[in-house]
Amino acid sequence: MEDFASAVGIYEDLKKRRGQIDNEAQDIASNLSASKAQIAVLTGIGSEDASDASDGYEIQFNLACQFIAIGKLSEAEKALNKAESNIRFAKEANLRIMQQSWTR
Repeated sequence: MEDFASAVGIYEDLKKRRGQIDNEAQDIASNLSASKAQIAVLTGIGSEDASDASDGYEIQFNLACQFIAIGKLSEAEKALNKAESNIRFAKEANLRIMQQSWTR
């Protein structure tokens, strides 16, 4: 558990830094949410605040894991539905892009 608590601290610090490249902010947020979810799984204690959670698939999935660990199943279902919706949207967008490139 200590390693995940340390990871949360490191990712919180990284999140505050400026000058991130490409998708680094999203990667940091995803890893932070995964660390928080793992702490919740190990301890049964999770963050009640989901206000800083972005709509990214990975973050919503990790949030759902955290909610499951603390027994908030209806909140977990909402997060999983949001994750599924986001992944479907991304898949459809990628398919449209591929189809457009084939017709050129």
